[in-house]
Amino acid sequence: MTVGELREAVRTVVKQYFTGAAVKWIDENNVRPTGPLVTLQLRNIQRERFPIVENRQGHPVKLWHTRAMLDVNLYTPGGVSAVQPGIRPRADNTAVSDMQDLVSYMDSDYVYGMLGPQDVTILPEGPTQDASALIDNAKYEYRAMQEFTVDFIQNAAGVSGILHIPARQESAANPEAPGLPADPQPAPPADPVIPEMPDDLTSVSPLPDPEAWEPTASGGGSRELAEMDTGWFESVETDDS
Repeated sequence: MTVGELREAVRTVVKQYFTGAAVKWIDENNVRPTGPLVTLQLRNIQRERFPIVENRQGHPVKLWHTRAMLDVNLYTPGGVSAVQPGIRPRADNTAVSDMQDLVSYMDSDYVYGMLGPQDVTILPEGPTQDASALIDNAKYEYRAMQEFTVDFIQNAAGVSGILHIPARQESAANPEAPGLPADPQPAPPADPVIPEMPDDLTSVSPLPDPEAWEPTASGGGSRELAEMDTGWFESVETDDS
């Protein structure tokens, strides 16, 4: 999974909860919406120093466990208290309460069913903070902040390391209840048979096609690097003398 794929996955999950609010990355340059707003920010992206290296038909594939921090900010006009005779309605600060509901959603089986098959986990980090005093926009009354820890797997294929295996899209979720774990499987037999590993590992996770490679938006990489290959031995002659 690339950082770009992770951003899309995170936005999709959050947007499925905040259906009545605008959800955007904090670095997006567009007009602020008029209703409730949720901003996202990924920071401190750090992968482990040493990757897991796999050899697939002579092609090296490196896998890194990567951790990042996700900042979620909720801007909201709040709620309105119940109207009572002779009492003027007042606005209620619901930002922290609404953010706590998001935390419960992010820790649900539904979200796990969406992100688990892509090797992504999102867990709350630290308290939910009321940041209403930091608002710099008059149309919002209240603001809440919450940090999350995001763990995912980055990969790099090929000699030059600029090819990427797309995030896995298959899901083990229950098709009758999307996002929920599949029904428990029957108990294994008394003497289970250990399945054999396939001879061709590319059937499990296909290697990326160098022909489908595209440069980064910043102009990184080249066709020559994408197609670079060290090759492999098909036969070796030995001298026993």
